[in-house]
This record gives sequence, C-alpha cells and structure tokens, in this order.
Amino acid sequence: MSETDQRLLLLASLRSLREFMRRQTSNDEDAEDLAQDLAVLVLAERGGRCDHEKFAVWCRGVARNVVAHQRRAEMRRRRRMESSKLEWGMPPDSCEDPEGYVMMREELVARVDGLDSGGRSLLRDRFILEETSAEIATRAHVSAAAVRMRIARLLVSLRAAEPKSELAPVTFVGSAGP
Repeated sequence: MSETDQRLLLLASLRSLREFMRRQTSNDEDAEDLAQDLAVLVLAERGGRCDHEKFAVWCRGVARNVVAHQRRAEMRRRRRMESSKLEWGMPPDSCEDPEGYVMMREELVARVDGLDSGGRSLLRDRFILEETSAEIATRAHVSAAAVRMRIARLLVSLRAAEPKSELAPVTFVGSAGP
C-alpha cells in the first residue's frame, strides 16, 4: 500500500477511531491526544501492514493498544501519587523535623546536579515524565536493557554518594524497570 493510500485510509477511519477513543477515555482532550498519537504511529508504518480491506481493523487494534498504554500510564501515576508523602520527599503531615527533610531534598538536588547531562536527562525521562525503558530506548536507538542498566547504575551512584549531613541517606522511589 502506498503512503498516499495509507493517509487517505487513515483520514477516512479517523472519525470512527476518535469516537472509539472518546468512549474509552475520561475526556475529549485525552481522546484527541490519543488520536494524534495513533495517526503518528500509523503514518510511521511505511508501506502499511495490510491491504485496504483490513486497514480499518488494523487501525482499531492500534487504537486499542494506544488507549491501553495511556490507561497503564495513568494507573502508574495514581499509584505514585497515592503513595506516602515521605516517598515523594515531602514531609508527612505530622513532621517533627521539617528542616531535616529540606536538607535531604537539597542533598538529592546536589547529587543529581553532579551527574552528567545524559544521566539527568535519563532520570527525568524515566521518573518525572514516566516513560518506559522501551520508549526511552526507541528514542535513543539503544536496547531497553541498556536503558534499565544505565538507570540502575545512576541510582547506585546517587545512593553511594557521601552524604553531606548527618541525616539518613536519600532513598529513591520507583524502579529501574519498564
């Protein structure tokens, strides 16, 4: 299938795919974002995977996967937000030593600032932007295992850094897995 045919078929299918995504997501903005992600994924597939008759079905399968990925990411965000405030580096509501927590956070910032820009970028992508190792690996043109290994090494180096105060070492939330 030519690229032009693929674009025309996608445009013809996009309205029904948007409606499908609206029913699967919590709001119209999310559905529109997912429809754009779907279009990028479909158009990136050079030459097409199937013939004209099966294209709409294939696109719906890709749409279902895009929605499932968004739901899993949303669940990961909720779990992290519902976890203890202490895990986020925030003092609990009944904090006895707020200055200690501030010092721990400052130490963590100093340790992260001591990393090279690639390391800081990798930690940002994984833990703040919540990208999976596979997503980071695809963008960086390396294997997902290489990304997980690099994250694990960065976390070990941050944990092993000499603490500047008498406080307990800084702990990190999350894992280096996908």
